Amino acid sequence: MSAEKIRTALTSIQEDPETEGAWNEIEEVVTGDGGAAVVRELEMGRVWHERLKNWSVVAKLLEYEVALDDDPSIAGAKQLELARIYHEELMRTADAERAYRRAGELKPDADQVGKALGEIDFGRSNLQATVEQAMVEALDSDDDRVRVPMLLRAAEYTYRYGADAEGKVDDASLAKADDWVTQALTIDPNHDAALALAARVYRDREKWSELASVLERRATTARSKEDKIAAAYELALVARHRLDDDKRKIDAHQRLVELDPSNRIALQFLADHYSKNEDWDHLVALYEDQLAAGALDPGEELGAWVQLAMLNWRSRDRPEAAEPYFEKVRRAEPTHAGMLSFFRERLKENEPGRLMSILTDAQRATDDADEKAELAQEIAALAEGQENARRAIEQYKTILRNDPDNTEARDKLKNLYLETESYNALVELLRQDLSRLGDDEVEEKKAILREIATVYRDRVQSDTSLLTVLTQILQLDESDVGAVRDLLQVYESLGRWRDLLTTQQKLAELTDDKHEKVRLLRAVARRWLDQFSNAQNAISAYEALLEAQRDDVEAREKLRDLYQKRRAWDKLYDLYESMVDSLEGQERIELVGEMAKLAAERLSKGEEAIRLLKEVLVFDPNDQDVLDQLERQAERQKDYPTVAHVLERRFDAAEDDKTKLSLLQKLGVLYADKMDDHTKAQGAWRRVLELSPGHKRALRVLRQSFVASQDWDGLAELYASQDDFEGLADFLSTT
Repeated sequence: MSAEKIRTALTSIQEDPETEGAWNEIEEVVTGDGGAAVVRELEMGRVWHERLKNWSVVAKLLEYEVALDDDPSIAGAKQLELARIYHEELMRTADAERAYRRAGELKPDADQVGKALGEIDFGRSNLQATVEQAMVEALDSDDDRVRVPMLLRAAEYTYRYGADAEGKVDDASLAKADDWVTQALTIDPNHDAALALAARVYRDREKWSELASVLERRATTARSKEDKIAAAYELALVARHRLDDDKRKIDAHQRLVELDPSNRIALQFLADHYSKNEDWDHLVALYEDQLAAGALDPGEELGAWVQLAMLNWRSRDRPEAAEPYFEKVRRAEPTHAGMLSFFRERLKENEPGRLMSILTDAQRATDDADEKAELAQEIAALAEGQENARRAIEQYKTILRNDPDNTEARDKLKNLYLETESYNALVELLRQDLSRLGDDEVEEKKAILREIATVYRDRVQSDTSLLTVLTQILQLDESDVGAVRDLLQVYESLGRWRDLLTTQQKLAELTDDKHEKVRLLRAVARRWLDQFSNAQNAISAYEALLEAQRDDVEAREKLRDLYQKRRAWDKLYDLYESMVDSLEGQERIELVGEMAKLAAERLSKGEEAIRLLKEVLVFDPNDQDVLDQLERQAERQKDYPTVAHVLERRFDAAEDDKTKLSLLQKLGVLYADKMDDHTKAQGAWRRVLELSPGHKRALRVLRQSFVASQDWDGLAELYASQDDFEGLADFLSTT
């Protein structure tokens, strides 16, 4: 019961994040019995809002989750995420500080927590200086590329660090941030960071019209689709709850549907509005767009078909537009009462044979004995008129024999064949029409062949005959997408898998629908791999899939595995290279490490391996394994500056003098012998003497170096540093 209560409240919050009643319901459950089911509901609700970057709601839900989670490690991780959201997403520094301190108690992590708290303290301490410096640079520069970032820096620092201990930014500071971010947008109206900050400032200042304008721009110009959807969602909420402008409300929700066709909130709002205003054309278009975009689950499609069918039939008085949707309903649910009523009204007078077929299907599908009896009686009554239909057929055939060009007689005969289910005769009649056309009348031929295909598919249900007709269509026009789609179904029904694969690949090339292309290529790749164990063809299909959808996880993983098995190292490296920019944190480190290993061991790309290993070290400068690899690879490439860099890092990280002395001696030799840099070599040997006064080798090498360069001052300083003036005198007397 508690979980259901949470679910209902979360639904209300999706429509209005500021609804107090819903938050009170959640508070009541959280402070009451709670439980794992409640936590799951909160987590699912949070994920929904995270997708839309509704961070204030995400933060609230995380606070409840932390309070309910019994596992300290999970609670600590969530508390860290809560602190990050306050700090990075909401810019609520006081809340972030409290959250980080609490995170330190739940999940001690001195580096992360300490670093964040230090950053906050630094920002507060340097607020005035930072703002003043930014404004000086903004005012002094005529370059918009300098002015905009500086104005943003001043505005963000003021907004982020200008709050008091309770987290409230005073009106004067808010006004300054408002002024500066508005100036930035005046210079660059579509600057993404400026739009994001302006949205936050305008919301705090309750400047709803300005906020809506900023969100409209961001929903259009944001770099990623996710940011566009998030802005469109916030715009819809602002328009709905803060603006008294019906047009902006409708436009905002239409924009959200265009970006996120499955968004329930926008769909419901628009459907309610169109229904209330009896705007049936727009309501029909809304449902049709949902079907065309594939935004509905298979279980929801039937309801959409019924809605469209009833709207066209009853509200718009367009039965011809309703019929295709009722036909879909009929195939999915042959006994649907509304569908049967429509076809009775539409077909009883002109197409009783087709109505009989529909009613027969319904009779066959129903399990209700009374309904079966009623349908049987209705079918019998219709059948009484079929004898007259047969006589009419004979009359029209006679007319056509005497006047083959009589179009009216030909059309009447087609309808009669359909009514009497004389499908073979209908096909023969259509083929006569086909034979009367010239070679250049391609579209007309295709139209007739489609009619024949419809008969074989829907009436006769003969896949082999349908296959022949579809092949004829494609011989006339190999790019006919409809015929290719129908051919897919036939090959699948006949179990002709290789032909199915070829046709799926062809349709993937022809279709403009990205979702369809992705679905087809995925199916092709899986079948080549799973059913035929054809790795090469599977690779080609997965490569095409990845080209169509660059972030496809399955394509990446499968190609990774297949390239490794087939030792296609160059392709594997290219795959990694295409993935690396989309990864962060540990995943990126691991992938860059694999790329470095490939570059070094498989592709003979030594310089590239060095660059990649250096990138790994940016994340963990003291990783000894990576340092080892980098040193070995640099030595192979004779990249002595990099070898020296690694040795210097090892020296900085070394804890005992013995190790330091060994590293310094290597550096001394490297600088002198490999890099011909005697200044750095002398520096290395001097550090040896600092660690080990009187070190014989260091003294000898330095002495030789100073004599060779005739640096007598350096030589004197060397002996002075060892307090060995007698040794200097002896050496000079013998030189």
